[in-house]
Amino acid sequence: MSDNKQTIKNESVISYLGLDDQEISLIKTVCDSGIRLNENFILKNLESEANIDMVFINGDSSNAIDTWELIEKSHTNTLPIMLCTETNKRNDFHTLQKPLKFKTLIQTLDSLTSTPISNETEENDINLDSARILVVDDSFPARQFMKFKLEEIIPLSLNIKVEFADSGETALELIRNSPFDLVFLDVTMPGKDGYEVCTLIKKISLVQVAMVTGLNEAVDKIKGDVAGCDYYLTKPPQDEELLNVIKSTFDWRS
Repeated sequence: MSDNKQTIKNESVISYLGLDDQEISLIKTVCDSGIRLNENFILKNLESEANIDMVFINGDSSNAIDTWELIEKSHTNTLPIMLCTETNKRNDFHTLQKPLKFKTLIQTLDSLTSTPISNETEENDINLDSARILVVDDSFPARQFMKFKLEEIIPLSLNIKVEFADSGETALELIRNSPFDLVFLDVTMPGKDGYEVCTLIKKISLVQVAMVTGLNEAVDKIKGDVAGCDYYLTKPPQDEELLNVIKSTFDWRS
């Protein structure tokens, strides 16, 4: 059995066992993306590739676990990662809680890299070149509110550029053409609503999405989770909420 504290190479081969389509899609997106990580990740078939660095296993599937136990002796250098809805009882596996999210996946891959990301800035300082936030809202007053609020709470030293879109369609076009780190997304918009836009964003980008809406019923938050949003804020968002979202996003992005 591999040591669950082992690290992986600068170019790492990833595979999976018993995962659902959405989990596989997340892993494929990370492998194909240009996200700022020290490792390059390549996705290959577990059965046809002998040199696998990391395998994601469905910990809720007895078949997947049994299959891994049958083949693990031929993959002694492979690091197994269990995806479980409940706490995994085997302590010889690195485990992740289901449902798998982009942020969790990226943090896990980053933590297992052989060369930690250097941090020459002081703790809690964000120092990213070309960091970008996109505000999406069909209401001009709402966009102005966010413009003034973000200008007020984001220190100039952080060099974070804030851009705006007045529709989901415009936002998708901007995100397709250039990378953003964080999107503040309104829900109630003409054309594609925020839930649909969030779902489409997550299919093409690793950007973090914060829903900003006047809808605050439990069912609305559930719909946001299903769409893949990372944060759910009620209008008008408070300074502390906005700062927490920004800090959380750029802490892991940096």
